[in-house]
Amino acid sequence: MKRTAHVRALGVLCLVLCVIAVTRAEDIKQIHPTGYVTDLAGIIQPQAKAQLEAMATELEQKTGAQMAIVTVKSLDGNEIQPYANDLFKQLGVGQKKQDSGVLLLVAPNDRKYWTEVGYGLEPIINDARAGDAGRLLPPYFR
Repeated sequence: MKRTAHVRALGVLCLVLCVIAVTRAEDIKQIHPTGYVTDLAGIIQPQAKAQLEAMATELEQKTGAQMAIVTVKSLDGNEIQPYANDLFKQLGVGQKKQDSGVLLLVAPNDRKYWTEVGYGLEPIINDARAGDAGRLLPPYFR
């Protein structure tokens, strides 16, 4: 009987560790984008990812502004705003002198998103506009 209890306890411990590994926040320093779209949560279909990459490329070619889209499975209890700000800095989105970058961060398991805008784009994408765009997103996540 004791052996069965130990096996069960070990099984529960393994399950807990697996759940923690799957749902913990991505370490910002470990996020290395290969393009404009980094889908760590696995929620963006390949065709949609290709379209987003093409639109972000066109945006940069026409305006010089860069947009990064990052999805993470979970924030692991972290607040999204400081996480997005740190990620924005880590990735170096936008041209440094113009500070012309935009980051859209989505954490689907937490049902949160944030748009981080560089100071150079604040006159164009102010908080109200970023909020308006963000409020259009939820139907696409269902």
